[in-house]
Amino acid sequence: MLITVMTWGRYKLVLLFSVFFLTTCTVPRPKIKPPVPVGPSIIPLSVHYLTDAKDARQKFNESLEKSNEMLMPHGIALAVWSEDLIYRLPHDIETKQDRQLLGGRVQRDGTLHVFFADSVSLEPGDGLNGLHTRAGSGHRDFVILAKTARKTTLAHEVGHALGLDHETTDDNVMSTSRKEAKARFTTEQGETMRKKARKYVTRDW
Repeated sequence: MLITVMTWGRYKLVLLFSVFFLTTCTVPRPKIKPPVPVGPSIIPLSVHYLTDAKDARQKFNESLEKSNEMLMPHGIALAVWSEDLIYRLPHDIETKQDRQLLGGRVQRDGTLHVFFADSVSLEPGDGLNGLHTRAGSGHRDFVILAKTARKTTLAHEVGHALGLDHETTDDNVMSTSRKEAKARFTTEQGETMRKKARKYVTRDW
């Protein structure tokens, strides 16, 4: 009988020690990594045609295709969300008042608005083919694209919308003297745009 009592006592001691050990020891938990975004960040475009040019849509689509060719390697893509033809706005965007009129049409709808015009300029004779600007306060970015713009101009202006400044090398999309065939975004520019694009497509409108 004494042996049985001692055995039970030892058993209780072992059991209590085991419980104490398990409750006081910290077992390292595996770190859970945040999910990695799959696929490109798709920026929706609202395209507004201000020109009567019959080939306006074709030219814009060529610019869109070229833009995606340069943006996709960096995890970004542009997609047309909506299109319309507006007759009540100027076809030639030449003054601050003209730009304000366009800005009045930019809604906080989660899209990047693109106005396809006959021409665009900040001052007479500046030879602009495109322009990125903002309407009022907040993030109502919009782009103005001239019908005579080069195919890389849309990508250049989208680059501005995604936080890039001008560059001087002629093989860079963000150069004003870029060579079409050689124009590319750098890896660093891609990282900057990708971070901004992810915020752009997920922010609360």
